[in-house]
Amino acid sequence: VYGTEGEDRRTTGTQYTPRSLTGPVTQYTMEPLAYVGPVEGEPRDKWQLRSAADLLKLKICDMTCGSGAFLVETCRYLADRLLEAWELAEKQYPDAVRITPEGKPSSGNPTELLIPKDPNERLIYARRLIAQQCLYGVDKNMLAVEMAKLSLWLLTLEQNRAFTFLDHAIKCGDSLLGVTRREQVEAFDFEPHPAEDKQISLWKKASKVLFDRALQYRRQLEASPVMTVEDIQQKEELLKQAEQATSLVRLLCDLLTAAAISTATGKRPKKGDAFDKKRAVLWQVLMESYRYDENVESWRDALVSMGTIAQALLNEGKPFASSARHPFHWPVEFPEVFVDSGGFDAVIGNPPFMGGSKITGVLGDTYRDYLVGFVAAGQRGNADLCAYFFLRAFSLVNGGGYFGLLATKTIREGETRELGLERMLDGGAAIFRAVRSMKWPGEASLSVAVVTGSRNHWKGACFLDDTSVPQINAFLTV
Repeated sequence: VYGTEGEDRRTTGTQYTPRSLTGPVTQYTMEPLAYVGPVEGEPRDKWQLRSAADLLKLKICDMTCGSGAFLVETCRYLADRLLEAWELAEKQYPDAVRITPEGKPSSGNPTELLIPKDPNERLIYARRLIAQQCLYGVDKNMLAVEMAKLSLWLLTLEQNRAFTFLDHAIKCGDSLLGVTRREQVEAFDFEPHPAEDKQISLWKKASKVLFDRALQYRRQLEASPVMTVEDIQQKEELLKQAEQATSLVRLLCDLLTAAAISTATGKRPKKGDAFDKKRAVLWQVLMESYRYDENVESWRDALVSMGTIAQALLNEGKPFASSARHPFHWPVEFPEVFVDSGGFDAVIGNPPFMGGSKITGVLGDTYRDYLVGFVAAGQRGNADLCAYFFLRAFSLVNGGGYFGLLATKTIREGETRELGLERMLDGGAAIFRAVRSMKWPGEASLSVAVVTGSRNHWKGACFLDDTSVPQINAFLTV
């Protein structure tokens, strides 16, 4: 038996993130969500922990989750805060026999869920709730997705209880390739136009029915506890029904993304260009095989027949050695996040680093042109791959959301800065904590930067290399 070091991690710019990095990044990203006070600029001793119900509503995503290092750390952090919130609730309701997971006194209903009294059982229960209700992950490597689930299963393992159900929230796909807004789905366009023809209007009605159906199943899934194997089976059935409801929508999104990547020129798409013409052709082919009425099911055969066309176009220009491209359509895969919360409360993680000159060789000309034209809205340059992930994170968080991301130290330099941090700050973001450069822990010859910020204005304290500063700009200076 012979062993040798693989090339996958090096060529894709991927590194396994040690806890010495995940811990601080998670803490500083989660604090404004877990407490009232940091955003307002209150001193730490004035911060107030949010209620258990509020903590359990949070939606946190690692869009390049790998083996789940950031998800595990986030689970630990939020579960500890949830324990504190339960203790405060018990003090608030001293006469209550028991407390519910939402921090309310027990009503005596036999079906009501109650937090355990034993400290060890309580900790595991808190972690299971956070893992099931708050955490989301995406990775283009299926093995990494399974490893992330395993990492959370080990963290939340409880004797005589089934594994926490995670299949609905940790999924495989390319975080940069696909649609990010429901309006794009309904209009079959990355930039919907005000005018709609009758056929698009029919699809909009059909997709709304499908979205609402999937949303109903996923809400039921999220609200259902996992105590037994039967509970897991019920969740699997609900997820299956949700996936079936969105299968047609997913196919249409694949077609739209296929039109984009197969015609990408590195320029922002506009009316009448190659993308617009390809989109129109694909829509016409779809209409020719569609029975023209308002029945949602009548779209099925038409869209299924287009699946092979979508796959062929998606993989045009793909380097021979690279794996097939699998788009990830955010509002389709996680409808409850984008309908109920307007996006994630935080995006956290360690996206791949890859110099702009290497992107073409590893991912292909068409993929890089797609990034420039559709993710960066036509801003050309030689930016590192991580800058595109910064832009995607900014588009996925809701109006009150946060981001905590590792990056190559070039995130504050040249074209990578212009594409990433400058675009985000121009869009209203604020950076409130950053480390300009630090050596990667261990043997890897790598220096990284850490950037933590908010989607909107920030009134709290700012720290640059652990030094208090009035503000932080795109150069990661004052």
